[in-house]
Amino acid sequence: MKPLLFNAEEMRRYSLGPDHPMGPDRVRLAHELADYFHLTEEFEVVEPAAATTAELTAVHSPDYITATRLEVPARRFGLGTEDNPISHGLSTVAARIAGASLQATQAVWEGRAPRALNLAGGLHHAFADSMSGFCMYNDAAVAIQWLLDQGATRVAYLDLDAHHGDGVERIFWDDPRVLTISVHESGLYLFPHSGFAHDIGGPGAEGTAVNIALPRSPSDAAWLHAVHALIPALLSRFRPQLLISQHGADPHAADPLADLEVSIDAMAHAYRSVAAWADQYANGKWVALGGGGYNLDSVARAWTHVTAAVAGVDLDPAAPMPKGWHGSATLGDFGSARPDFTEFDPRQVLATRPEPASCRPPARSSPTGGFPPTARPPYPATPRRGCCGAPYRPGGHPLGEREIELDCLPYLVHSTNSILSTRSTTFHSSTNPSSVSIASPLSKPLKMYWQLNVAVSPDIGMSTAKAILKGVASVDHFSRES
Repeated sequence: MKPLLFNAEEMRRYSLGPDHPMGPDRVRLAHELADYFHLTEEFEVVEPAAATTAELTAVHSPDYITATRLEVPARRFGLGTEDNPISHGLSTVAARIAGASLQATQAVWEGRAPRALNLAGGLHHAFADSMSGFCMYNDAAVAIQWLLDQGATRVAYLDLDAHHGDGVERIFWDDPRVLTISVHESGLYLFPHSGFAHDIGGPGAEGTAVNIALPRSPSDAAWLHAVHALIPALLSRFRPQLLISQHGADPHAADPLADLEVSIDAMAHAYRSVAAWADQYANGKWVALGGGGYNLDSVARAWTHVTAAVAGVDLDPAAPMPKGWHGSATLGDFGSARPDFTEFDPRQVLATRPEPASCRPPARSSPTGGFPPTARPPYPATPRRGCCGAPYRPGGHPLGEREIELDCLPYLVHSTNSILSTRSTTFHSSTNPSSVSIASPLSKPLKMYWQLNVAVSPDIGMSTAKAILKGVASVDHFSRES
């Protein structure tokens, strides 16, 4: 039984204008590149129907859906703003994309396909009653809500976009049946300026929202470590009945709207790991979506790797790109110098720390540390911006605390085993040379996953960290019987 690939010409037309970051050709180029590498033949291609109004209102308010179809500015609903300008026909395209993610999920849930892919999906910023971050309808949330309506009790949503998956998290904030995990650049620097370690879910669902807020410019090893140290531990404990993952391409170094600077090679390794985790922890039931990404070359290459991961095909990162391609010469970033990521084996628990105890990344002088100076593509430096290019200046912690640089927070987690057994964590502040040891009163070691959630976020104040660990004692969602 082949996996399903959801694709239609209309879905490729999700665009907010030729000069907008969410412009045309993103999805089209990705599909064409995947076809060039003979991946399309590994799938059964499905042309989806648009989501109905009833299916959309399972997540979105009727007033909001009506407003999207009027195609007139409505600030109340986030329509007609600089980030989200009015685009003729967008609601029709967005409904088709939502329908694709919904029908992909239905097919996998009902056993008609082992896996499914919708590269046009992953519009994760849309809220129940407003458009946000270029996203009109939250297709992932529509699919998750359908699963819950069918009686699913454990659904996992994994977001690897550079931006916090705030829309999906917010829609299921109070629902303990949905585990949302987001690995993203810290909201101190980047839209949507949310997704901090203290954001753990609403009343009755504490612990089912997990946020890994990363500093700027992590090395490949640091990013992969953040992904591999936490996600398998959570999925192993939660045991989702189906996994939905979002694969925004904007962690890549070429992206103009983010600072993570991860290589395509590291991202491809993470995608293969997600495939392995879906098989190991979700009984093979996996729906993969696209997402953000605003450099056409890197989006196409990243999503070609996503397509390969869903198909179970290994691609050579040194494979040459099509003749006349504008961008990288090879599918990967390093040509024949293939990075060694064997330390990040999805089948094993991490047992060593690949990074020094400093959130300042090492010099990018080797494939495992990032782009060598001679191999780094000539991408121009881009000043940090908000969602749609508006200048953004970090104004301190959202809670109003003084921003404190914590040197070792991103790399305190040595292994998944330490997450599950450590009883205290030491934070070293560069603005306060003395170490602060935070003892946790947790009665069950399994709750210590929260220590990782705190540890990989370098942007929290000391009092916030203490409050988080003090409050975690009552969190026990992953130890419940299921």
